[in-house]
Amino acid sequence: MAQESKIKWKLEIDGVDNASKAFNNVTNAANKSNLSLLNATAIYGAASLAISQLSSVVRDVTGEFLRADAANVRLSNTLKATGQYSKETANGLDEYASKIQRVLGVQDEVVKDTLSFNMALGVTADQAQQMTSAAAALAKVMKTDLTTANQQLAGTLSGNIGRLSKFMPELKNLTSAQAEYGAVINIVNERFNK
Repeated sequence: MAQESKIKWKLEIDGVDNASKAFNNVTNAANKSNLSLLNATAIYGAASLAISQLSSVVRDVTGEFLRADAANVRLSNTLKATGQYSKETANGLDEYASKIQRVLGVQDEVVKDTLSFNMALGVTADQAQQMTSAAAALAKVMKTDLTTANQQLAGTLSGNIGRLSKFMPELKNLTSAQAEYGAVINIVNERFNK
């Protein structure tokens, strides 16, 4: 009957000293169980690679979570600063951001930051959604990102139609006052978000 041996590994990731200790433990266990140093090295290499890969995944997931959480905080703070905060409004904007994420394929934190930016301009949460929807439509049609499209729309609220009139000639007929009151946003939504 073959002798069974058990190798107990305790992995600690606290620097080179601990890695060296772990390697020595593996080597000692390998020697005790008649495994060659080559096998121990291969086992250690495979374990190191697995730990490295796992560490990378954990770091990426943690980073994504932190970015999403920060966007939620910014959105909540904007709602509070503009006097529009309610749990219902915050949840509605969160659902809206998820919807736009599915349509455009952008991260929902980009959508939430866009909503926050729009509300900081002085519009209501509902108007921020309408503006973000118009920006999403423009981004898709103009093959640009949501932030750039939204900035172009935001410029129209100060009467600057600029580049959008080259893309949508009917905007040239608007007065500055009409643009300032959101006519461009309404036209974009009527044209592209039916």
